[in-house]
Amino acid sequence: SITYISEAMPGSLSDYKIVNVSRCVDFLPPGSALMADRGFKIWAQCVKRRVRLIVPACSFVAGRGKGIIPMTPQEAQNTYEIANLRIHVERAMSEIKGGWRILHSPLVRGRLRLASAIVGICARMASYHCPLQAGKWVK
Repeated sequence: SITYISEAMPGSLSDYKIVNVSRCVDFLPPGSALMADRGFKIWAQCVKRRVRLIVPACSFVAGRGKGIIPMTPQEAQNTYEIANLRIHVERAMSEIKGGWRILHSPLVRGRLRLASAIVGICARMASYHCPLQAGKWVK
């Protein structure tokens, strides 16, 4: 199920700023985990709250003039497991965005409070419409 939806924010904000403004890491109890993309630079917030940050490994690392270093087998396995979990996140976001026509047009910046309410309602409806059970997406 969807457990947290932040307030709507302008598209010009960086991911780092959105995480800081929304304080989403502060709502997680110590010992929990947070999944993020590679580019999220929120390690400090996670360490401070004792939250494990789950980020997929890079598929390659360019050594300084030494060519490409492939992933280790353990990194490949971890990335595979993260991708399997990420599918559920992507499906939930798709259900919120695609399930109702109200989100098919651009949201006006001056109406962020209204946009937050609309997205919140759509997220609640998506939770009831397609619940996630036993690791499977049920429709």
